Amino acid sequence: MNRSLALFAVFHTSLSQQWCAGVDQPNFNDDPIDIIYVQAPLFSVNPDIGDQLGKLGLHHTATMFKQGDEYFTLEFDLAAQNKPNASSTSGFLPVIDNGELIWDNDARWCLWPGVLWGQEHWSTAYDTIATVTKSQFDGLYKFIQTHNSTSVSKYNMFRVATTLGLQDDYVPDVTCANGAIWVRDYLDSQGIALQEPSNRWKVTRLTLNALSVSKVDMTDSKRKDEVVKFYLTLYDSISKMSGNIGEKIIALMQSLHFNYVYEGQTDTYWKLVSLVYGGFPKPGFSLAPKPWPLPGPPVPSPPTPTPNPVPVPTPLPLPVPTPLPPTGNHYGSPPCQLDEDEIALDAGVVCAPLCSGLVARCPQDMPAGISDSASCDGASKAATHKHCIIKCDSDADCASDGGVCLVDTKYHNACGFPSVVV
Repeated sequence: MNRSLALFAVFHTSLSQQWCAGVDQPNFNDDPIDIIYVQAPLFSVNPDIGDQLGKLGLHHTATMFKQGDEYFTLEFDLAAQNKPNASSTSGFLPVIDNGELIWDNDARWCLWPGVLWGQEHWSTAYDTIATVTKSQFDGLYKFIQTHNSTSVSKYNMFRVATTLGLQDDYVPDVTCANGAIWVRDYLDSQGIALQEPSNRWKVTRLTLNALSVSKVDMTDSKRKDEVVKFYLTLYDSISKMSGNIGEKIIALMQSLHFNYVYEGQTDTYWKLVSLVYGGFPKPGFSLAPKPWPLPGPPVPSPPTPTPNPVPVPTPLPLPVPTPLPPTGNHYGSPPCQLDEDEIALDAGVVCAPLCSGLVARCPQDMPAGISDSASCDGASKAATHKHCIIKCDSDADCASDGGVCLVDTKYHNACGFPSVVV
């Protein structure tokens, strides 16, 4: 049985245009070349859909090169989407053929001539981040070509993060955002002066929260059958969804629970150990890591000769100072309390503790100026899902020391504080 699903094309960045024209390196002259960081809500070629998905935190990020009146758009995306008759699900879901899971999720940079979709399309960010010489641009392009030819990236839509925030990602994501941020990191590594874009390097990340993950032994037929059954069930659930593209994506975020996730970089299936409410795709519009590591196997260090051991007296242990927690109440301005998560929301941040216990109790100590009580946010599409927040209608409902009312979902807002631009 061969299964694939055109419905999952909703995550592809192009509606009707060919994604990649296969353009060679631009033949720029010795004049300065602008590097432009661009971003738009996903599917904003249709404003109604783009508005919905932008509020949900779903954006597409790319890079442009400009010299005089000549433009090129650089995207990092699925190579499979550029193949004739490619399945629109390639890279997002596997094809299931006679019980085998077949992935086609190689990711590459590709160059478009001109401003893809027009400058007005890139409404979230359209900012010149650097101006380079031809020699510097040639170095950047060589870096891109080398990565494309020797370091095959695998598109990973979802990242798996620890629910309690105690470690780095269990499984990293690799999406269009990585390509743009890797350009930033390369320029920075070459000592090229960078200007921060208007969105402060925020990118979309789709997170699956888990208490832990365990590697699936796909040589065990029983374990493999469980993974195949999961994807078959996933296909069946998606096929029953109705509505336009934006409504289908929102439905995906609200209803699909992931028991397993595939990490293409290592060809590994991971089983998620989640809380009852864990494992749902949670979109977030957050600051990209600096730097964002390139995927690929680590380079082993050369062996270091071992000298003959010399006895060294054991020093007395020094006392380890206990770090002081941030002072103040819960729900205050960053830095957040030790039991709070700092959540990027709208144009600001919210310090929010996780809801605790079966009855979802929330701390009620809060900054001055707030009269409402804190409550557990149970909306699965909210950035603050399963966190304690203070709901609000206006800035007047929030802390008197600079608190603001930030958009959380289309149905409610949450008190927080403006983002600090550094």
